[in-house]
Amino acid sequence: KFSSSGNGLINITGGYVYVDASGDGIVSEIIEKSSCGGNIVFIYHNVNGNRYTTIYGHLLDIKVSLGQVVDANTVIGLLGGESTAFINGGW
Repeated sequence: KFSSSGNGLINITGGYVYVDASGDGIVSEIIEKSSCGGNIVFIYHNVNGNRYTTIYGHLLDIKVSLGQVVDANTVIGLLGGESTAFINGGW
């Protein structure tokens, strides 16, 4: 088992990889697709007046919703299992 304190890093538990948000923000876009890049989540951040967007791709399952407020402990989605990687039987 690997875990992080929530810096956009991953937690590996039970064969799946749990992807955490990199910090406080709002889910600004979600793309669900079964081709290159798989499911993608975009999170908007405002840090000391500076605007950033983090992008989380190749997600097997999305665990957030559009407009949701997230923090560094929020699980964005899952990797693993039947992931979107071609070598794993994905797309």
